[in-house]
Amino acid sequence: MGRLNFLTDEERALLLKIPSDETAVYRVYTLAPHELKFIRRANFPHSKVDRALHLALLKWPGGGFRLGEPLPPDLIAFLCKQLRLPKKAFQPGGRIGQSHTRMARDVADFLGMKAFAATHIPLMTQWAEDEATHTNNKLKIVAAILNGLRQSKIIIPAWDTIERAAQAGMWAAKEASLKAINSYLDDTQKRKLDLLVINDIRFRSSPLAWLRSLNESAKVKHFHALLSRIEYLRQLKIPADISEAITPWKYSRLKQRGNRARPIDIVKYSNDLRHAVLAVQVVHLSKTFSDGAVRMFSSLTKKQFETAIRINKERFAESKEDGIDVWMAYREAASALQAVRNGEDVDIAVDSTLGGWEEVRDMDDKAAVLVNQSTQDKLLTASERFTSFSHFVPAFLDSFAFAANSPEHPILRAIEIVRDTFQSKAKSIPDDAPVAFLPRSWQRMVKVEGKIDRKRYITAVTSAVQERLHSGDLNVEGSSSYLSLDQYLVPANRVAELAQRLPLNANANDYLAERKQHLHRRLTTFQEKLLDGAVEGVRLVNGRLSISPIKGEPVPGLEAAGNKIDRLMPQKQIADVFHEIHEQTGVFDCFTNSEGRCYDDIRVVMAAVWAIASGLGLEHMAMASPSIELAQLEWVASNFITDENFDRAIA
Repeated sequence: MGRLNFLTDEERALLLKIPSDETAVYRVYTLAPHELKFIRRANFPHSKVDRALHLALLKWPGGGFRLGEPLPPDLIAFLCKQLRLPKKAFQPGGRIGQSHTRMARDVADFLGMKAFAATHIPLMTQWAEDEATHTNNKLKIVAAILNGLRQSKIIIPAWDTIERAAQAGMWAAKEASLKAINSYLDDTQKRKLDLLVINDIRFRSSPLAWLRSLNESAKVKHFHALLSRIEYLRQLKIPADISEAITPWKYSRLKQRGNRARPIDIVKYSNDLRHAVLAVQVVHLSKTFSDGAVRMFSSLTKKQFETAIRINKERFAESKEDGIDVWMAYREAASALQAVRNGEDVDIAVDSTLGGWEEVRDMDDKAAVLVNQSTQDKLLTASERFTSFSHFVPAFLDSFAFAANSPEHPILRAIEIVRDTFQSKAKSIPDDAPVAFLPRSWQRMVKVEGKIDRKRYITAVTSAVQERLHSGDLNVEGSSSYLSLDQYLVPANRVAELAQRLPLNANANDYLAERKQHLHRRLTTFQEKLLDGAVEGVRLVNGRLSISPIKGEPVPGLEAAGNKIDRLMPQKQIADVFHEIHEQTGVFDCFTNSEGRCYDDIRVVMAAVWAIASGLGLEHMAMASPSIELAQLEWVASNFITDENFDRAIA
């Protein structure tokens, strides 16, 4: 059987590299007292060195001392130093294969290590499978096998054996994840999933292509198109907890594969792979569309209140002439009052200055209108446009279930009242409808003559829902960006599994023993170097440490060089640089989806590209960009940013 090309020679050397620098040699190969005692049982100096090499290399990297293998001189020197032997005690060519094998067996028995056997292959495959559920990095998968062998005190076998086990583990992990996803699906659900990639006359394409062809601009017709897609996905009845069947990494891989695959490609997949990819795609799209519906609802609501504010300003501007008339009437009224004080008759004074009592009443009406227009709250103006709210609010409330941090929060009952009002076409709101969650000024405005006004109340509740969704006080079931805090935490049933993968020992006694051994090695290393006078700036004088003071020396020209570099740096923000490059080259138009369409907002594409290319990450980019939301970045990263698009952009 030929050698696998699973890893390169450089990668193999990296995984089983023998430390060569002094610090690493001291840390890894300091011998314990009982190990020194065992080594010194050998009869000859060269045998002692050979035994020390067997012992050291069985401990790390774990394969033992093999004839013809190059050894770092620092390792040989350090072992000889611990054995109080000269370096020449090491004899590279003075070994016989049989005696070398017998010595290796004796050292392995001393360390309690076992020779590799065919019965260990399933164990290696299982280690590889466990690691492959979290990564497809071949180095990490092989490293997991090596760590498992070391922890089980099994001598590391030949590379071919390790790599074949790693490859088998990767395939096993893939098959296990597909079977786990398919175990959540019955035959009816699988048939429905298969129909997603078959052309349907209703959509003039496959249902999956129809689902993806969505306009995200905030318009009422697009909002209803989004809700219709959500309803279609819900009718497939794919369980939302399907992501818990496999690890988050495997789930994300299936999601990415589905995002990038065309329906015509998915048809060619094997049954298990096709059903798993489509099931994950359905759950992912359902959450993505739910997030999009909430964002579109917020945009539509904000737009209505922004329109109300604009109308108030326009009305006030249109009444400018009336305002001048009222101001002139005020001045004339002041003149009439002065005439009355001087003894003139009131009626004569009013007629001569204000044009009579009828004109006074007209000016009073104009003044009242001006006062109302200048102080009218946006709620009242928005409620005058109630028909606009009725085009999208009922559909939104009917499509989702809401939850708050407190199950008794009054806004939940308000949502139920508004939902029932639309469904029953009621003309009034119950007198006991909650208003405590509204601003104080609005609590008064929603009531007219002691009764709650239907239009004002629904408008106020809509605004409150939008604000609390944005703040996180209100949650939407089935979304991914509008959940309660506890739903973002690690599930309790996965804590133990994740704790095992942490780079530390969860057992306190084992951890303390390990740290004690590590401290002993470091102190021993320091003692050896101190006795040899090899610690820079530290000496042992009459049994006491003498530490030389550290004197800082300024580097000439360093500050001037730093200032020069600062002057050479471009004084532009990265966003401005991206826009300038795009204007000249159109490079960001290369990032298209599977249908060849560009994303509507080029800023989101630029932000996602920078987050991925710089390693900043989508979450940090979203936090640094107030006008861009995480869900937008995730959508663009999943559907528009691919390796092929990066290659096109670079070209």
